[in-house]
Amino acid sequence: SLILTSAPRFTEKSSILPGATFVIGFDTCIRLFDETYYPDHVAASASAVDNSLDLIGENGCNFIVAGRINSRGKFQGLRDVSVPQRFTGMFYELPESQFRSDLSSTEMRKRF
Repeated sequence: SLILTSAPRFTEKSSILPGATFVIGFDTCIRLFDETYYPDHVAASASAVDNSLDLIGENGCNFIVAGRINSRGKFQGLRDVSVPQRFTGMFYELPESQFRSDLSSTEMRKRF
């Protein structure tokens, strides 16, 4: 099933949809580990990232990550993301052989 939600953060999405698998792109995966994308990012720390991912994991959720081509023409996927060891079981790579789109998510949204 495909479910759409207006919840802005994955912590909220995971509470609304426990056990869900979220399909995300490479850039979104990078942002999951970037403190500046968390509430009160001025005071945020790595623990804010850890706490958020802990909650998502406690809600039984995980992520499938689709890669993309970078500005130098190199395909980047989950293997290019520094996922802390304790969270590796929450992330699965969608292989380039199964999905590849050289359109940005912004461009995809414009077309639909």
